[in-house]
Amino acid sequence: MGCFAAGHVCDPAACGRRRTSLPLGVLHALVPGVVIAALWPGLPAGLRIPVACYAPLLTATAYRSSALGALAGTGGALLLLSDTLTATGVTGPGCPRPTSGSC
Repeated sequence: MGCFAAGHVCDPAACGRRRTSLPLGVLHALVPGVVIAALWPGLPAGLRIPVACYAPLLTATAYRSSALGALAGTGGALLLLSDTLTATGVTGPGCPRPTSGSC
C-alpha cells in the first residue's frame, strides 16, 4: 500500500496545473470521507490509518486526472471505483478483502 501511495503522490503532480471542474472537485472531496466511513467498522485495526491516508491520495489522483481531459478523468474515476469495490469486498470471491495479516 505504501508503494501505491507514493505513486498517488506523484500522479496528481504529473497532471500539471490545468484547471478542473469545481463541482467535480467538491464531489471528489466528499469521496474519501464516505469510503472511509463505510469501511471503518470492518477494517482491521492495523489497516485503519493506512486506509485513511490512502483514500484521499487515490481520490486526488482521480480528480486531477480530469485535468487531462474526459478520457483521462474517466480512467481516474474507474481506478477509484475499482479500488473502492475491491476494498469493500464486492468484487467477488476471487478478490478477498484485505486483512492486516496478508501481504
